[in-house]
Amino acid sequence: MKQASVKVNFIYNVLYELLSIVVPLATTPYLARVLGPDGLGEYSYAYAIAYYFVLFMQLGIKNYGTREIAKYQHKIEERSRIFWELVTVQGIFSVLAVIIYGWYSLALSSNRMMSLLLLPYIFSGALDITWCFSGMEDFKTIIGRSTLVKILTTIAIFLWVKSSEDITKYACVMSFGMFFSQLLLWPFLSKYIKCTPIRIKMLFKHLKPLFILFIPLLAVSIYKMMDKIMLGYMTDMTQVGFYESSERVLVIPLALITSLGTVMLPHMANLYATDDTKRVTEVFEKSIYFAMFLATSMGFGLMAVSKTFVPWFYGPDFTICITLFHILLPSSMFLAFANVIRTQHLIPLERDKEYVSSIIAGAIVNVLFNLLLIPSLGAIGAAIGTLCAEITVCVLQVVMAWREKSLGKYITWSLPFILSGMVMYLLISNVQFNKLPILVNLALQCGMGAGIYSVFCVCTLVMFGKNPLRQFQSSLHRFKNSKL
Repeated sequence: MKQASVKVNFIYNVLYELLSIVVPLATTPYLARVLGPDGLGEYSYAYAIAYYFVLFMQLGIKNYGTREIAKYQHKIEERSRIFWELVTVQGIFSVLAVIIYGWYSLALSSNRMMSLLLLPYIFSGALDITWCFSGMEDFKTIIGRSTLVKILTTIAIFLWVKSSEDITKYACVMSFGMFFSQLLLWPFLSKYIKCTPIRIKMLFKHLKPLFILFIPLLAVSIYKMMDKIMLGYMTDMTQVGFYESSERVLVIPLALITSLGTVMLPHMANLYATDDTKRVTEVFEKSIYFAMFLATSMGFGLMAVSKTFVPWFYGPDFTICITLFHILLPSSMFLAFANVIRTQHLIPLERDKEYVSSIIAGAIVNVLFNLLLIPSLGAIGAAIGTLCAEITVCVLQVVMAWREKSLGKYITWSLPFILSGMVMYLLISNVQFNKLPILVNLALQCGMGAGIYSVFCVCTLVMFGKNPLRQFQSSLHRFKNSKL
């Protein structure tokens, strides 16, 4: 069965992630003005609770299922058997989750209507088989249906959400969008999976690894979703709205980084399975360079223009987001470095315990900082907790992979990107062309920032003994003549 190369898969993911960037850039300022921080906070709070039920349905199936399917890319019998075993396990937990969520919505929820409107999202978790297509490295199919649904939901938002009273319409659009996004994958399943009988006793062998990989997902959710629940419970929905709005822009530097990890996890799992150590090292090195370039250029860049960007993008009621940008965006650098380590080393090598322990430590740090800071600082306290959690996870995963990957040299190689980003931020953050229209001001800041970053990046790479032009030519030559 012919599969797309990694570079083709990455291009597909890049195009999709670019759409994922463009859509929030189009909808966030509109929703911030139409729904306001209260409306956004109301939806975000209900979604965060529903997210935990979907998380329980799937356990650790996204990473575990991707890894197991990737091992048998060329063996349809084994692949089909594993698929139906995992789908059965997912189905059992989905039934339990739907029953409990229905009870919660009717008996415990503070906003019964909002909770019930998210039921299609709950069902989408039961239908989610993206892990099978990821394991087969078929990102074209995944991205095709996601792109279609994302475009349609965006159009629906602009057509139907017109005022703060339309928060239920917004929830309905988002919930059904996620449901159909998963449903549309099933007609394509026959390309890779055939009907195969399963043995009930074989289901139990998957439970232990699924629960092991579920723990880090649960831990990650504590500083991705629990922040919003704690904010809503300990403060108010306005603070949730401010935090949610800032995270919508944080997705910009994280989107391409996450895309890299999504593509490389099954590919690296296959390389490790075939013991291609030379290729593993080469791919790992390229990924570190690319991830740190993206994280530093976009992270420091967004911080540098935040004083101009936030009032124009969100409106005058969201000025607190300038501070949140300066706290949340530095976390992208730590996340970028750690993302490469876990998706290209720890998870493919099945070092699940090390991966789990690092994520748990990050979750504990996040909860402690949230408990201490949210009551007095609100969204700012939650942002500090997230930053500290990402630093903790990154440091621990670096320690765990230090010897095998000689990570000291990769940290050194990352310094030119970090220094260039800091210089760009210092030179651009206070530059204002007050007599010019705000969009022209913003465009000039971005252009100057890109130029400064590029020049200082080349200079620092030379200082660190690197020849950027030669490395670029060499990488381009390898890229054209390899499967990557």
